[in-house]
Order: sequence, then structure tokens, then C-alpha cells
Amino acid sequence: MEKETLEALIKSDDMGLLALRKEYARFFVTKTRADGKRFITLMDNEPQDLCDVIYSIHKAIGCGFPNDWIYSVIRDAFEDLFQDDLDDIQLDADIYNVDLCEWLKETYANDACHECMIQEMCTKNDIMSIISCAQICVKQQIYEAVNDFINEEE
Repeated sequence: MEKETLEALIKSDDMGLLALRKEYARFFVTKTRADGKRFITLMDNEPQDLCDVIYSIHKAIGCGFPNDWIYSVIRDAFEDLFQDDLDDIQLDADIYNVDLCEWLKETYANDACHECMIQEMCTKNDIMSIISCAQICVKQQIYEAVNDFINEEE
């Protein structure tokens, strides 16, 4: 769908919230790098407001450059919010410690770990549980930002 057509649909009264969520989810594509690693990005001609919200999410998390994990969670948020309301979505952390450590390294989420500890959101004291809790906290921030963006557009 062309950018102008999408923007016209967004502004029209007969496009519902579910259709809007679905349209934005369509702009995410999976590509493969030369090393074989797959990643999520936006297709060409994406709406500027979608680019803006992705940038603001990266900035809010403290990751000023494009991050594969953040793009993936943003795409998942649009897809999940197409199916359910935010309050009905159960977010989970990665189950393998190696994935959690890689996430922590790539997203610079040390502040999220510290915040989870301060807010006592994590009931366990081991480091992997704290990192897992932090990942869920960051996912929640992303889902809330996407949900707020969708509701603003409606």
C-alpha cells in the first residue's frame, strides 16, 4: 500500500483501530544479512510517524542506534495488539541464559535491571532472574509505547 493511501485511510472515519494496527504491522519485513543472520526492519515507503515512534522507543530505552531486538519486539507488539488488548497480553522473557545475556549486551539495558531491582518487580535475587525481569520490563515499555501510538492515530 502506498504511503499516501495509508495516511488517507488513517485519517478516514471508517478505518477502525484493528485495521490501523494491521496496516502498521505490514511495514515490518524480515531480511537476511550477508552472514546469514535474520533481522527485522521496515520496508521502503514506511510512514514517517512509524519511523518517529521507532526512534523514540530506541531513545527511551537508551539505545540510540537501530537494534534488532527492539525492532522485533515493536513488530511483535503491533501483531499482538492486532489480536488482543494490551491488558490481555502476557509478556515473557527469553528462556535461555545465553539469550538474556546477549540481550543485555546489545540493548544496554543496565538501567532497566537497576529499575526492576529498585521497584522490587523481581522476587528472586539471582542475576539471571533480574535480567529476565528487566527484559519483561523493557518489553512492557515497548508495548505501551506502541499501544499509545496506535491510540493517538485512531
